[in-house]
Amino acid sequence: MKKSEKEILDLMEIQLSDNVKARIIDAGQLNKYRKDDTGIDICSQKNTYEYLKNL
Repeated sequence: MKKSEKEILDLMEIQLSDNVKARIIDAGQLNKYRKDDTGIDICSQKNTYEYLKNL
């Protein structure tokens, strides 16, 4: 796997793991908040910044 491919996959994983103010987009456009029972906040914006800063 190329370095750029790994970076893209890493960034996608960071984005999909976000649970801070995350919403579920559905056909009815209810856009309810996504519930997470882990109690650990994962903010993709901060994590993406840290990831890119450390490249």
